[in-house]
Amino acid sequence: MIPSVRTAPLLLGALILAVSGCVEMGPPPASATFPTSFEPIPVAKALPTSFTFDPDDLDDSNLGDTLGGSNKVVIPRFTVTFVMSGAASARTSEASANMEVFLTGIDLRTMQAITDAAYADFVAQLKATGREVVSVETMRATQSYHAFDFYDPSGQKHYLQEPDWTTGLTGNLVTVNPTGLPMWFEHGEGNKGLFDQGNGKAMNALSAELQAVVVTPNYVIDFAKFESSGRGVILGGGANVGVEPLLHLGHAVTPTLGQTIFKATLAQNAMGGAMGYLKADEWVFPPKGGDGFALSLDKTGGTQDDGYWSGHAHSRGSYVLKANPAIYKQLALACIQAVNAAYMKPIKDNAP
Repeated sequence: MIPSVRTAPLLLGALILAVSGCVEMGPPPASATFPTSFEPIPVAKALPTSFTFDPDDLDDSNLGDTLGGSNKVVIPRFTVTFVMSGAASARTSEASANMEVFLTGIDLRTMQAITDAAYADFVAQLKATGREVVSVETMRATQSYHAFDFYDPSGQKHYLQEPDWTTGLTGNLVTVNPTGLPMWFEHGEGNKGLFDQGNGKAMNALSAELQAVVVTPNYVIDFAKFESSGRGVILGGGANVGVEPLLHLGHAVTPTLGQTIFKATLAQNAMGGAMGYLKADEWVFPPKGGDGFALSLDKTGGTQDDGYWSGHAHSRGSYVLKANPAIYKQLALACIQAVNAAYMKPIKDNAP
């Protein structure tokens, strides 16, 4: 049955209520993915401590000219970007629906612990391939290192990126760097404009001075999958949006800080050199238990207009997803370690 204008907004409620498990639309079935209340997750549910991500699912470019040019590797930047809110919208000629979800329970201390552990794992796996990893102390002693324009020289500051319609970013992102490793941005990232090439030149100079491949990994940890019935010129019918709590590595619609990507640069001087990358083609999901971090999904506000007078029905809802930080951390690190392990195969295959 094609919904009428008056009933169209209820489709948003039905989907969200089915997800959150409220009973106004009737009790959800036992298999509902998001029941009304959560019991502590039993150990037998087996959240993954590790899993394998297929290296064939990586997209790569120009690795021979970068990773193949030197066995020495330097890591001047390493970042983990946390998606802290998300949104979905849908629209037809008769109805529109919008929802936003904010993640709570994950503080900066948890983010920092995840980032530090991810960095340690990446370095350990990189060394295990036989690569020489330049120490932070050696990197800091170079002349080119001091040419960077650091966003945070202390290595103790995070970066917040807010929703921006010009890039398609619909949620808040928090980018964190490992303890003691300064944060800086390339052109078009963070506090740098599209034509600000200063840090790119410093990165090239660092590669040339150390005769090393510069690698700058970033990982995006997302907490949910959003669904939408679509937008644009859709005649008639209802507008449906929904959310499924599911931790994964993903890609926000924004430059490098919104991608799970490993970038590599090998340069002879500050003016340029070879550039390559590795990145996950698809989202990286744990094989099971990806929703195990979610404790509750609660509506905090919203509006609803059945369109009786205006002829256009509309629903808007705001929700808070509360997370268990320990399980969130476990799932996040399992995903990052799986991607790190996948990176190592092409790194070994492109040894000089």
